Amino acid sequence: MLLRALKSIVARILGFPIKMMTRLNKRPRFEAISIELSGKEIYSIRSIGPGDENKLHEFRNKLSDEAKSLFEGHHWDFRSLRRVVASSVKGDDLRLGAFDKSGQLVGYAFLQNYWAAVPVLGIAILDSLQNKGLGRGLMRCLLVEAIKANKRLVRLTVIKDNARAIGLYQKYGFKIIGQTADEKQREYHVMSLDLKEAVLE
Repeated sequence: MLLRALKSIVARILGFPIKMMTRLNKRPRFEAISIELSGKEIYSIRSIGPGDENKLHEFRNKLSDEAKSLFEGHHWDFRSLRRVVASSVKGDDLRLGAFDKSGQLVGYAFLQNYWAAVPVLGIAILDSLQNKGLGRGLMRCLLVEAIKANKRLVRLTVIKDNARAIGLYQKYGFKIIGQTADEKQREYHVMSLDLKEAVLE
């Protein structure tokens, strides 16, 4: 009761609505699920958590050189991966992993800066499992969670010549809204999705 009254006073002083003040204290709670692909393989999708640094590192090493060049996401040294896992555990980011029956990480997706007005989406799947529905499953999980968190938009960047990924994102309703480049001078499209127009099927 005292905490609620204190939040109300602080909200009035700062000019923030109380609902917004309350939401800042919440953390994304993703309930683990299982999905079955067309080949009858079953994969579990859960939040990235403590001890997943090694799985993330192994996942990165299993990506083809082409996939690595298309999906950077963040730095992949162990120090950076510890920060990545910590951001997932604290709830600053929503980071999901798809795991096979042996517990190996085979897909990775995130909404970075989850509590920002417009979180940033990223997704990568092992080459051997692309075009089998696992990416669609992870994408749907991210978008549903963003909708549940009352987000209006999500954004991503994609290398301009990655036509397959651009086509996939457009199927979900993403639209190209701008251009950017990285420190290597590679050119990217900036794509945005209005979640009211998201195609989740």
